[in-house]
Amino acid sequence: MYKRTPFLVLLIFTAMSLSSLFGCFGKKSAAPKKIDEWLEIQWAGRFEVISTPTNFTDKDYYFDKRESVIAEKADMEVQFVLPWIKNQKDLGLTKDMVEEALSRSRTNLLHARALLEVLKTKGLEKISVDMGKGYADIFIFAEPAPDMRDRFVRTIIDVKDADGAEDSLSYVLYFMEEQMFGTQFKEIIPAGHWARRDSWQHSNEIMSLAIPGEGIVNFDDLKNQWRFNTLSERTLVYIANAHAEALKWSDKNVRGNITIEDTQMVEFGLDESDGLLIKIDFPYFEPANDAGDSTASGMISGRYHVDKRTFENIHLLKFDEEVQ
Repeated sequence: MYKRTPFLVLLIFTAMSLSSLFGCFGKKSAAPKKIDEWLEIQWAGRFEVISTPTNFTDKDYYFDKRESVIAEKADMEVQFVLPWIKNQKDLGLTKDMVEEALSRSRTNLLHARALLEVLKTKGLEKISVDMGKGYADIFIFAEPAPDMRDRFVRTIIDVKDADGAEDSLSYVLYFMEEQMFGTQFKEIIPAGHWARRDSWQHSNEIMSLAIPGEGIVNFDDLKNQWRFNTLSERTLVYIANAHAEALKWSDKNVRGNITIEDTQMVEFGLDESDGLLIKIDFPYFEPANDAGDSTASGMISGRYHVDKRTFENIHLLKFDEEVQ
């Protein structure tokens, strides 16, 4: 016998079906809120987000501005830094912006690899090269002895002269801690290196020299323009060496018992006349007086020579007078 479906049940079923049908037509895909999602929509499988360095103290962070390091999967050394804005439509990006950044990155990498081969044919080893900032950065992972520095400067001058152009490429040479070679990247310095927010560059960079692209470059002028990096970890070693020399000098030249501070309140910086001289001032303290005053009485000052590894021109500077 035929059984009639209750009218109420039929009505509910029909309403649910229509709701589901209209829901399918009206449903929209969620707008991407992350750079990797947006890139995947535009170019499926083509790019990889290496990192999105974040500085929580940067005001741009609170305006949802971000920068991501992007690599092309076909050649991971093709990298570029892409700025984008969180919660903005298409993250504030267009396909043309990405294609232009990609094209620049490919060109820079092509030139960097060509320069690397030239330098390697001239016998230079343990180097990394970058051409991403309009000039050539060359990292040299070796101890920056004077003869090693001279060798690299002469080589770069030869390369520049071979260009045959009046306004040839500018270079910046960096001597880096030798043991760091290959630990972060290989022979090409990736674009993402300059976007990182940590202290790796400052900690491991020993000294640097800029070689201009314009005009005639003179070796004798350049060889004296190296500048030591006082933000490097090596600075702490040199300060410790200088402190030991300050103690010896004090034993011979200062009457009475004084204490020379070795780390706290030590002041240091490059000498204005010589980029390989570090000015170092060690606070010294005399025995506390009857009132218990233990404030610093003055400074033991001098110049630490990076090549000679000596602390020179040491003198005592009282806060009310200077005694040579």
